[in-house]
Amino acid sequence: MVKWDAPYNTSLSPGGSHTTEYEGFIVDLMDRISQVVGFTYELIPVKDNRYGYRLATGLWDGMIGELISKVCS
Repeated sequence: MVKWDAPYNTSLSPGGSHTTEYEGFIVDLMDRISQVVGFTYELIPVKDNRYGYRLATGLWDGMIGELISKVCS
């Protein structure tokens, strides 16, 4: 899951979800860590492009909300 925030990451092709369709610091960092540690990953844009904010209802939006509601892991 990723929030678009240049220069940390940018989309090379809108709507893409594979790491080769993105560039930026976070993408380079994740690529290197995955090579060293030995795991694979997929970048999925967060639907509302927010990090996460606690709403008056007590629920969260953004990446935090998607993690809590198990939309992604």
